[in-house]
Amino acid sequence: PDGLPSLRLEGILRGHTDWVRWVVARPKSQDASEHDFAQLFSLSDDNTVREWDLAPFLRPARRGEGGHVTVVAECLRKIASPDEIKSLAVCPDGTCVYIGLAAMGPWGHSVVRCVNMDHGSVTKTFQGHRGDVTCLKVVRMPRPVNRSAAAAAPRCQGCESTPHFLFTAGDDGVVRKWCTQTGNLLSTTYCSSDWIRSIEISPDQRFIFMASQDRQIYEVDMDEVAVVDIEMS
Repeated sequence: PDGLPSLRLEGILRGHTDWVRWVVARPKSQDASEHDFAQLFSLSDDNTVREWDLAPFLRPARRGEGGHVTVVAECLRKIASPDEIKSLAVCPDGTCVYIGLAAMGPWGHSVVRCVNMDHGSVTKTFQGHRGDVTCLKVVRMPRPVNRSAAAAAPRCQGCESTPHFLFTAGDDGVVRKWCTQTGNLLSTTYCSSDWIRSIEISPDQRFIFMASQDRQIYEVDMDEVAVVDIEMS
């Protein structure tokens, strides 16, 4: 429509051989602008995760005849999975990625793997979901405002501190919270009778919001959640 700015293509990231499903940016710091990111990762139906060189985008795009873009970003690192990948998240320092996998058969068990981007080795496995794992979110534990809050902050048995948590969700309608250091399950919440397609965490990590296939958005108070064992019929 008249009066609205038009978008202009500035570059291309080329290398995947199938549909690209996810793009995840890692900020330079926790307080950085969402546009000030250090790394960019992508996930495709070719079951690879790629990290891209962003340096070309720091320079003005070079356009040929007809305005065609000639800047193409190169792939810096790539990992491939023997299993179908459904979701992607990046660890805070960018050395590893979390990949949520498809279920092993209808309503079969599925896992989330933490994979090192340099050599492709699996460093941790998070297991418990049934059905595809379609949502992943890595969040930093809120900084306590005082010593009393620090003493009451959630702790994971097996590690002295828990600076980051991993939230996972998917087709089983369950949201799970994990310690990224030990892989321990911290809480399990049955939230929806249908597939969960997106999750978001409040800054204080008290509330979690879920977009469900049943056309509802659910809000859960994590302070009221305990670790429970969910059995799906």
